[in-house]
Amino acid sequence: MPDFPMHDGYGVKAGEHIPGIVVHQYLCDYADHFGLVSRINLNTKVISVEKLGDAEVVNVGWKMQLRQTGGDENQVDDEVPMSIVICKKLIISTGITSKPIPRYYLKGEESFNAPLLTSVTLAADVSECLKNTPEHGKRITVIGGSKSSYDFVWIFASRGYEVNWVIRKSGFGAGPMLPPYVKVGPFSFRMEHMTSRRIMTFLSFSLWPQSSAIRRGIYRLLHHTPVGRFLVKKTWSNMGRDIVRQTLGRTSGSVDAGMLDLVPDENVVWYGTKTGVLNYSLTGLSAKYEDSFHALVRSGQVKVYRADISHLSPGTIHLNDDAGTALPSPAGLAIATSWETAPNVLFPQTELHADLGIPSKHYTDDQKAFWHALDARATDEVLEHLPLVKEAPVSPAKQTGVERPRLYRYLAPPGLTAKGDNSIVFQGFVSNVANTLRLEISALWCYAYLNGKLSVPGSSSTPARINSTSFPVTRFRTGDSADSKSYSKDNLKFSEDTVASKPVDDRIAYESALWSAYVRLRFPYGYGAKIPDFEFEQVQYFDVLMQDLGLPCQRKKGWFSDLFLPYGPKDYRGIVAEWLKVQHAGKVEFKN
Repeated sequence: MPDFPMHDGYGVKAGEHIPGIVVHQYLCDYADHFGLVSRINLNTKVISVEKLGDAEVVNVGWKMQLRQTGGDENQVDDEVPMSIVICKKLIISTGITSKPIPRYYLKGEESFNAPLLTSVTLAADVSECLKNTPEHGKRITVIGGSKSSYDFVWIFASRGYEVNWVIRKSGFGAGPMLPPYVKVGPFSFRMEHMTSRRIMTFLSFSLWPQSSAIRRGIYRLLHHTPVGRFLVKKTWSNMGRDIVRQTLGRTSGSVDAGMLDLVPDENVVWYGTKTGVLNYSLTGLSAKYEDSFHALVRSGQVKVYRADISHLSPGTIHLNDDAGTALPSPAGLAIATSWETAPNVLFPQTELHADLGIPSKHYTDDQKAFWHALDARATDEVLEHLPLVKEAPVSPAKQTGVERPRLYRYLAPPGLTAKGDNSIVFQGFVSNVANTLRLEISALWCYAYLNGKLSVPGSSSTPARINSTSFPVTRFRTGDSADSKSYSKDNLKFSEDTVASKPVDDRIAYESALWSAYVRLRFPYGYGAKIPDFEFEQVQYFDVLMQDLGLPCQRKKGWFSDLFLPYGPKDYRGIVAEWLKVQHAGKVEFKN
């Protein structure tokens, strides 16, 4: 974190991967340093959160029902009395990896007679499996193509197991796995630094504008002219090919036949944060990849299958392929499951879900009509503003009937914000690469929002500190297309039969819908359909929040450093003090 650098005492050298145990110790030290430990109620589950007062009464507060869990939130003792907490302001910070998706049922699993492991309980499950597997039974099957499936494969294969790796044919395929250092021509860059350089924003398909007229002009040349689009597409094509060559191919650049199913279905540009980094090596980061993870595939110890599963029988997985492949797996089946993307908190007042902007199946017909009309208009605008997004692949994700999240700035509830109710925010409901930077900036944004220090266009909150026209693509537009009548303000209003179905302000609602549509269309092979997800665009998102706070966006000295050097924690160190100075003096000059 910018305000608590990781010192040499943690034993991690520059350029090394940080072990999980070190991350845990760092977070414990962070909490202790800033006096957070005494404020944490451990082993506590939030049973429900309810808004106090009527739907139209603002800033009254929230009621939470809590219950002790004894260490496992899935084992709540109903006999333990619940406690009630009343608060004026509420920050939901449960993130997107708090509640696992229920494991899907596999036909015949009752008779499988071998362990069924999930990535959610990986540590406990794997330890138990490794301890109980006899030497002659070291064969296991792994299902999935994401980073967690790579983890499963590595854990077992590096311990001598034979691994059958099944990547569903009906799914997204294998996710792009990148080397820790990416080669671009003669240069080599750390992967996470590639995504935080401003120069990369010229190549990305970003909803958020560049920071100067000259840079906006360059962006328009690249994305709104045929020659520019050709160059951008060619660059991404070459980059995707080079990444495959660096991770899967030999010196010649050819991919081994046994590894073809590990080649991503689409270019890396469409995956967002579904990309991962290959941090596996038997001999350290300096080892070549053929000496580590992929050597296990090339040797035949790990066999990859691109097929769906038909059913299970005792100790065996059967594939739904033409050959009727049967995979003996006496050590078990490891399923690389994922996480629920909705907040891990129950809001029983379902009529508020649309105002909160959270994923839900409980929108009324009027609420659906309102938001779906905005979604349609937002989709048109994204495709108009970002022509290359029209060429995005179709996502293989199945429709779930759940309304996707629509949060103002990916942080605040649109309906309540429009009514001037600044009593709740959702922090950590985004997936990007530089998470600690985003959390640092957005935490300050949330504090300012909760305390009425931000001006929100169209709401009844008053401080006029932000120029709401700085990002013109986020303004609601009517009358600018042949079918604009169907999206006019009059047609976007809810019926008046219930209080909860009144419209929110168009500008806040439309921006929330626009930003939601952007990540859905921009990252069809990432998490964009479920949550805000972005990679090379993250610095521009930081710019939006920084401008909202009245702070300088360009944090480096000189245009060359600002464009070509990666943004990191030191660039945002001291922003709280800067913001306080803005509040007292009305302006601030940034000094690096």
